[in-house]
This record gives sequence, C-alpha cells and structure tokens, in this order.
Amino acid sequence: MLGWEFPPHITGGLGTACQGLVRGLTEAGGIDIAFVMPQLRGGERQRGVSFLCARSLAGDAPGRAAGSDPERRRLDDFFAGFVPPDVAAAFHEDDEDALWMAAPGVDGRLSGAYQGMSIADALAYADSAPHLLAAAQPFDVVHAHDWLTFLLAARVKQASNRPLVVHVHSVEPDRAGNSRNGNIGAIERFGMYMADRIIAVSEYTRQVLVREYRIAPGKIEVVHNGVEKIENAALPAQRDIFRVSFIGRITHQKGPAYFLHAAKKILDRQDDVRFVMAGTGDLLPVAKALANKLGISRQIDFPGFLDPPGVKALLAASSVYVMPSVSEPFGIGALEAAQSGVPVVLSRNSGVAEVMRDAICVDPADTDAIADAVLRTRNNPALAEMTARAAKDAVAELEWKVAARKIKTIYRNFLN
Repeated sequence: MLGWEFPPHITGGLGTACQGLVRGLTEAGGIDIAFVMPQLRGGERQRGVSFLCARSLAGDAPGRAAGSDPERRRLDDFFAGFVPPDVAAAFHEDDEDALWMAAPGVDGRLSGAYQGMSIADALAYADSAPHLLAAAQPFDVVHAHDWLTFLLAARVKQASNRPLVVHVHSVEPDRAGNSRNGNIGAIERFGMYMADRIIAVSEYTRQVLVREYRIAPGKIEVVHNGVEKIENAALPAQRDIFRVSFIGRITHQKGPAYFLHAAKKILDRQDDVRFVMAGTGDLLPVAKALANKLGISRQIDFPGFLDPPGVKALLAASSVYVMPSVSEPFGIGALEAAQSGVPVVLSRNSGVAEVMRDAICVDPADTDAIADAVLRTRNNPALAEMTARAAKDAVAELEWKVAARKIKTIYRNFLN
C-alpha cells in the first residue's frame, strides 16, 4: 500500500483515512500490509502493518531537484515508459485552458492543499521503485492513495505485473477550482489510466471523475470513508458557550472566506457567538486579514493545526460544526463532528452529504444560508438536539471495518 502520510504526522484527512483503512483491513484478517511512505517521521504504528521508508530504501540515490527541468517534459519522459506518445499527450489535454495554467511557488513547490510539496517529490518517490521491490515481501495487489503515489504505483505495477488499485480521496478540480495545476491533473489521469480498479470515496467523487476525467463509470467503485467511534459524547445543550467551528486545511477548497463572511453576518445578529478556524494552509494569513477587515478578529480564534486529541477537545466544546467546502470529495471531519454529538452544517457539494441525509445542507457561497442555519440551531435547542442525534445515527454504521470489507472484496476479485 502506497501512501504519503500516516498518523501521528498528518496534514489533513488522507492520513486519517489511510490509518482507518489499514486498521479495518488488518482486523478483518487474512491480509498483510506493507505501508510505504517517502519518509517515516517516527510514531507510525499499526498492528499487523509493516512500514517502509522509500527514502531509506533508496539510500543515497540522488533526488530530483524541484524546478531543474520543465515539469511537463519530465512527466512526458516518465509517461513514455508506459504509453505511446499520443496517449501521454492526452493526459495533458487541458493544458491550453487557462484553468490549468496555475504556476507553482518558489522552486517548483506547490501551494494550496499540497503546500511545500512538488512534482519533483512525486518523481523522486517513483525513483524508489527498484529499491522498494528488492526489499518488499511477495505481494498480490498494489493499492495507491492519491496522485502523489501514482507514479510510483505505475512503476511497481509494471515491474511486478500485479493489479493496481488507485484510491481517489480528492482530485485537482476539487482542490484548486479555477487555479488547477495541469501537471497534477496529468498525473491523476495517468494513474487512473494505469489502474485496474479505481476506488472513489463517494458517489460525488465518482461523478467528478466521469465528468472531468472521462473515466469509464464501470471502472470506479464507491467506498465511503468511516469514522472512529466516540463514546458518551455530549449533546449541544450541555455546552455553555455557543461556539461555531471550522476544522480543516485553510485553502481554497475548504471555503474559509465563506465561513468568515457567515460569521460576520451571525455576529451582526447575535454578538455573543464565538468562532474557531482550526487548521493551517496557504490561505491562513489571508483568512486572518479578512477577519480583521470584517471586524470579527476578537470573536474568532485561529489555533493552527490540531492533533486528534485537540480535534476531540474542540468538538467537545463546539455547538455547531460548519463545513463550507467549495468541493469536498468526502469530509471525514463532518463524521467526527457527528460522532461527537455536534450539529453539522454541510456544503451540498460534498460526498459526506450522501450518508448524512438529515444534515443541514447549503450552497457554500450562500453565506446568508450558512448564518441562518447556525442561528436556527442556537435559537431552537430542540432542533439542535434532533439534528445532532440524526447525524450521529446516520454515521453509526460507517465504521472503517465496513469500508475494509468492500476493499477486501475488490482484492479477492483480482486474486480469483
């Protein structure tokens, strides 16, 4: 299994999802997992799982300097080892569209959801394939999570002749909107082309793949994410401060500006509400500046990135959780809020809305609707409790072992 991060060192939901899936798969029995990452930072542990560090396996092999060559050329050279030139060109089919001309940051580093990473990092990860294959025990399936692993996955598949499952937790149209990076899109197309099976985290994501990347619908299987159970969570009536929380990367995709504009409208009507925007990201300085401009900086806290205990503590102190994402493939944070007994206000552009049908859903750009929804839960405690209970009931069956059983069936189909 090829990943990019794993608890306790994570930047978002990808690492959390990987941990839940491998735990569910190992508990199901009959599966041994070697989880590969570019580097191990210490503390990565999961019963029944061996962790492999690609950087250590590759030893002192030279990496690829970010920005040393045009990324398009380097990717085309990579694709040429797998497909004819006309197919490789199709992976870049949107390059002439202005939507796909967003430039990376300094030294080729990306902004947004993958701030600090680069195409060069993904290529260097792929270069570890020979060392990984030499060190790994015999295996039956390659399972790769998101675009940063797809180049390595293709090399491992090619060398081992094993089936490839790519697990799509998000794609560039979700993350970047009208500022997409065309090279990331090309890697995503390539990975899904090379895959024998694609797992999408929601029907919403499946439709994005069909619409944006023209993937054959029959190649995609939907497996919803799960959530860890939280016992004896308090209901909103037990919280003595009305606190509205946003938890996630502070990037375009997550809609932080919508949250702040809604906060301003709430405070214009009821000035004793508190807000928390927890997370880091390229738009954090912009969010702080906007809060100051709107005159709400004294009513909102920016605690930065929260580890799992920090998230649990914040949810325990929250009266409402708001997820105003522009486009959200799933939304594990909403499940965690529901498990904590917190009413949720969801973007209708989300996968999690498929499983939380009684949640309050809004157009994320409609900040009046967000403000109205939040204040309804405050002014009507019975509604808040009913909403919280309905959300908690809806996610009660969404355990990682359920997702694991579906994935195990996909594996078996290959082996049979």
